[in-house]
Amino acid sequence: MASDDANKKLWTWESALVDHVRIMLRIPAMLLSTAILSAEEMEAVESALSDVNDCNISKLYCRHAARMVDMNSSGGANLRLFKEYGASFGIRNGNGWGVQEIFENIAISTGQASKASAAQSIAFLQMWMDLVGNTILGFLKGSMTGNGRSEQNVSFEGIFTHMIFEGIFTLYYLVPYIMLVILAAIMPAVQNRGLYKLFHIVKVLIAASFIIPFGVLGIISLPIYFLNGREDILSASPLPSRGLYRAIPDGEAFDSNEGNFVAATATAGNDDNADIEQNIEDESIIEDESTIEGSINVDDDAS
Repeated sequence: MASDDANKKLWTWESALVDHVRIMLRIPAMLLSTAILSAEEMEAVESALSDVNDCNISKLYCRHAARMVDMNSSGGANLRLFKEYGASFGIRNGNGWGVQEIFENIAISTGQASKASAAQSIAFLQMWMDLVGNTILGFLKGSMTGNGRSEQNVSFEGIFTHMIFEGIFTLYYLVPYIMLVILAAIMPAVQNRGLYKLFHIVKVLIAASFIIPFGVLGIISLPIYFLNGREDILSASPLPSRGLYRAIPDGEAFDSNEGNFVAATATAGNDDNADIEQNIEDESIIEDESTIEGSINVDDDAS
């Protein structure tokens, strides 16, 4: 059985390449966001997204950072909108109509399209922080102990390829991971919006120094995928949290040759697949707004 850390949302090799390109392109906006958003708006996006992705280091960082801002300020409805954006971004990995709809609502509500773009850059930075932490701990407490997730065999074309990726990823990101822990530890427990934004800039600079090389690798690698008929690389997404999994209904089974779930008659005789779980489809997540509402309500109660 996979460990709790391995059960969280994790990057795959393909999704890490694609996401690092997306994140790298938004590094300038991450720095400019401090001049566009209030500290409370920034924290609203980060804390809501962190709650969805359930990353230990991000929770620690957000808990310490939140002491420097006033989340009970007069931001009111706008702060709630930023929280909703962060939660929706986390659930849908930054894609889908739900994310875009809230993005547009921020621009309309605040009267500034730049605020929506700045919130998006904050969300990408937080996603990076969350998935770096989850992937490292998923390797150390999951794959390294023989308690990895079974579907990783499918996603990485074999457990050894998967472990090589996670091992290299962990070595590459271990230093910034430790630096972010230290950064969170030295945050003062006093309200100071200027200091909050200064810590944000330091975090962006730490992240950028490691994101850019990875993003460049992604830009170089993507054409190779296209030349090999792998246009689907652009839709690669992280392994989702197993909290968003459901059991396969009777009459379905997993076809390892096709790499997806099919009618049981297509894989007759393979009863071992009966207990495999399937990720909830995006449409059902989008329709279930209670997930976002629950996350936002918890934040509001805590405030």
